[in-house]
Amino acid sequence: MRFLTGAVLAAALALLSRSAHADEASTYRVAYMQVANDCNKDGLTLSKGDVVVKGGTGNTLTVAIPGVPVMKGTRTTSGKFKAESRGASDRPGVQGKFSSSGRASKGSLQMVFIVEFYRGKRPLCTQSWSATGQSK
Repeated sequence: MRFLTGAVLAAALALLSRSAHADEASTYRVAYMQVANDCNKDGLTLSKGDVVVKGGTGNTLTVAIPGVPVMKGTRTTSGKFKAESRGASDRPGVQGKFSSSGRASKGSLQMVFIVEFYRGKRPLCTQSWSATGQSK
């Protein structure tokens, strides 16, 4: 019985601890390095900027990059995450699929950011970057 009570107490404390950090947001100052780009015309131009990673309830999170629809996804306890969004781009009639995956832990962020542009269902081009940075 003592073991069961201790296990229930430990589980409750873990749940409270996790929910206390659920809404914490970390802002990272990152440098982007372009990995691939097959966009002939306008695409995104990224060099340096802020990325905000905000935990949600459970294992959910959001990743915000200025000028991009907020990406929603999941995270693991080790800090790995994957998030994506879809939305209009700054080009008329062109939609984008925005995705990021990486690791945010111990004050640093390492991620890959990929943008796929579409007109209707027809793919136009793809860009990708590697981004690394430290929390502000």
